[in-house]
Amino acid sequence: MLGHSMGGGAALLAAAADQSIDTVAVLAAAETNPSATTAARSVTVPALFVVGSSDTVVKPNTTRAMYDAKRSPATWVSITGGYHCGFLDSSSFFGLGCDKGSISRSTQVGLSNDMLGDWLDATLKSGATFVRPAGTTGESK
Repeated sequence: MLGHSMGGGAALLAAAADQSIDTVAVLAAAETNPSATTAARSVTVPALFVVGSSDTVVKPNTTRAMYDAKRSPATWVSITGGYHCGFLDSSSFFGLGCDKGSISRSTQVGLSNDMLGDWLDATLKSGATFVRPAGTTGESK
């Protein structure tokens, strides 16, 4: 299960409610109603929480609260210079309402795609491990 922004919050709600989900990854997850942070406490599958350090749409601390609420296994990754709209292949509305970071959109999309592929391999295939990419900071529990 994967989601970005409000979809990230929704992905946590789904992972808390649906036992058939094997892993969840969220990109700049926004708080929802009902609460994604509260739902994160009930998620039992491995979860990846990714933010951009320069996100001004969904502040990294919003997603961090979800990571902090999640029991292990969970991994937190912050893309240095990443931003909210940098997770998108292209922004809608000609970029209106989008923020900016210090890395290019193509760099952030590439990092995100590689990271998500590695995460899915590590959580769904035996013998694979997740390695946080260069240009990021983070931790696991």
